[in-house]
Amino acid sequence: LNTYENEIFIYALQGKYSQGIALVKAIDSGIRKFGNQYAGEQYDLFMALAIFLYGGDALRGVARWLNRIIAVKSDIRPRAEIESTARLLLYIVLSEQQDFSFTAYGRSLERWLQQTDTFLSGHYVYQFVRLLTDKRRLKENQKALLHIFRQFRNAVKQEQERGLNKHFDFTGWMKKNLQAASGK
Repeated sequence: LNTYENEIFIYALQGKYSQGIALVKAIDSGIRKFGNQYAGEQYDLFMALAIFLYGGDALRGVARWLNRIIAVKSDIRPRAEIESTARLLLYIVLSEQQDFSFTAYGRSLERWLQQTDTFLSGHYVYQFVRLLTDKRRLKENQKALLHIFRQFRNAVKQEQERGLNKHFDFTGWMKKNLQAASGK
């Protein structure tokens, strides 16, 4: 499992998404053979696969791997930071796909975030995505988006001081979208 995760990471750094996607397809059939005996480690691999596919713009594949993290069917649960990251990244994917379930999933995610106080940064990512998807008022929301981004960075700093890990660089994603919203 660690070897697969490392290979995916190397392909991502090199930008070799077609080769990486072929590896993901090979991994998929092999993972089914593991069953639940390595379930804890599988979540790390699932997250690595989802992040890699997101970088390669294979959004359907991203949603599939994230749902495998979120819809746990075993007694072994993913770490809190993996589950939080998976839920937030799925929300981003649904917004980018303009999926009809985006609004309903957003309400569900909001309720889930209210029940957890571990990752304050997740609340800011959620608010950022909500404002970003309101295309009619994007110009008006730019100041609010920048404010949320600053709050997010402060929350991430505090979380890193507490030793909490994150698995997707929401900071880079938010910066890219702030630049796109401002037309730069």
